[in-house]
Parts: sequence; C-alpha cells; structure tokens
Amino acid sequence: CKIYWGPFVPGCFWLLTYLCFGFPEPPEFLLKLPANKFVKQGESLRLECKVSGTAPLKITWYKHDTKVTDGGNYRTSFVDSVAVLELVSTTFDDDGVYTCEAQNDAGSVSCSTTLTIKGQPHTDF
Repeated sequence: CKIYWGPFVPGCFWLLTYLCFGFPEPPEFLLKLPANKFVKQGESLRLECKVSGTAPLKITWYKHDTKVTDGGNYRTSFVDSVAVLELVSTTFDDDGVYTCEAQNDAGSVSCSTTLTIKGQPHTDF
C-alpha cells in the first residue's frame, strides 16, 4: 500500500481504502449443498458447504425459511471456510428444505437442499 500526500480530494478515503485493500469480495459457494439428501430415520446427518469471500462472513442456516439455532438436535459451525449443519438424530419432522446463507458487507448468497427421511413411521394403536 502506498500513500500519497496531496491536496484533499473528495472520496479520497474510499480511494485510499481501495488502493490498500481492494474491493470486498461477495460470498461465493465453492461447494454447494446437494439438491436432494436422503437419510434413514434415527441416523445423524451432516450438511456442509464451502464459502469464499471477504471476511467477516456470517453464516445462517434455515429450515423452511425459519432460522436454525444451536441446541437440541442441531449443531452449527463455520471453520476454515466450511459451514456445517449437523442433525444429531433425524426424525420424520426433519423432512424439508434446508438453506445455508452466507453474507458479508459485499452481498449474500444461499444454497438449499431438500431433506427426505426414509423409513417407516411408527404408529401406536
């Protein structure tokens, strides 16, 4: 980064920031979720996608447009550019569309998968 002194120019801070750091890169998926995922009832599940872009990146997971939070059956992490959603033990209630959203100051991107739980539901008579 080189700094040049001279008369004040409107937008100079922006220009200096650009010259020193470049434009922030929006998030981009290097590895997306599969379109469909199938798992047997009771099995664990790990969904992951790899994201690039200028830090800081914020990762949010959704199930049917509702934010998924850590706790209970869900575990989330974001380490070494890999966003992970783990379901400890799947049930038929876990069927649905899961979305990973990555965002930073330059934009946002998302990818989704449809999860289908296989097996026979238990019925009590």
